[in-house]
Amino acid sequence: MADQAITPFVTVEQYFKLDERNERPSEYKNGVMVQVEASTRSHATIISNLVYLIGDTLRAKRWKCEVYTQCLRVFMPDEAVYAYPDIVLACEDSHYGPQSTLLDPLLIIEVLSPATQDYDRGTKFKHYRSMPRFSEYILVAQDRVSVEHWKREYHRWVLHLHLTDLSSILDIAGGSFPLSEIYHQVDFTKEDS
Repeated sequence: MADQAITPFVTVEQYFKLDERNERPSEYKNGVMVQVEASTRSHATIISNLVYLIGDTLRAKRWKCEVYTQCLRVFMPDEAVYAYPDIVLACEDSHYGPQSTLLDPLLIIEVLSPATQDYDRGTKFKHYRSMPRFSEYILVAQDRVSVEHWKREYHRWVLHLHLTDLSSILDIAGGSFPLSEIYHQVDFTKEDS
């Protein structure tokens, strides 16, 4: 929600109707809709790589889970916030609210951009933590090799790993993924447009 609001105060019902018609999804908090930021090429490449890696692992292990990208809305009950994570994992026992809104993701991944990284690390992470089953949060930098893996341990969140080398391995969703695969075809020497 780092972008500018796109509508004056709206109810949740109005938000659902407007969001359905918008070309790009919008997040919602306290009556304000904010359009989701457009992706850079690096951002989109990292998301594509992760969805491929996680999806392939889920199919190989025959887990009854699905990985979604920026198209599945989640609801955070602490302040009635609706958002579209970059990547979310939902399993067969997941619960959904109005408009196919996911209520209980297990894993969320955000690819950090300069405009949203403070929000993704701070306020948005706080909101995500209000979902009871949510237990893993991955933050992936798009401008350098840096992956943070946060885990819920009992009733607190701890930074489980901070990886900064392409040869490092990230273990999530039943798979082990080298950072070189997560960052495949990401060129840090060029600026995204």
